[in-house]
Amino acid sequence: MIAQKPRSHNTVILAMSVDGKIADFSHSNARFGSISDKKHLEKQIAAADAVLFGGRTLRAYGTTLTVSHPELLHHRKCNGKAPQPVHVVISHSGKFNPDLRFFQQPVERWLISTATGAIFWQKRTEFKHILVFETPTGKVDIPRALEQVKMLPHQWKVRDF
Repeated sequence: MIAQKPRSHNTVILAMSVDGKIADFSHSNARFGSISDKKHLEKQIAAADAVLFGGRTLRAYGTTLTVSHPELLHHRKCNGKAPQPVHVVISHSGKFNPDLRFFQQPVERWLISTATGAIFWQKRTEFKHILVFETPTGKVDIPRALEQVKMLPHQWKVRDF
């Protein structure tokens, strides 16, 4: 009998209002509908090895949601995990203001981008790893990047730029 590797899985958390739009008529940034919504999202983040989100989300909010509930932090510690999962930003352009609060938060940050999007960050320390997955048309090769995400963060094949 051949031993099989445990299968990895991705959990996707999506938010949508009844009309299919999160933003209001003035296109302001969405906010959590309730405290229980935020608690649910924090619980999902606490269970994750990595959190992936897009560059537009980072630009819109300037921050990421971290695990702050003491019980969730304790559970991560008891399971040998870092207090926060890796936070991975996916962006074609890689254009972010380095003064965003996100870059001061106590999380390990990774960037998945194109070669052009990675240039600004290559000699900076804000992102621990910069992974370049580019299509022939100069966009992020998201399917190829997500294929790498199937592995735990410490096992990801990292191509530092």
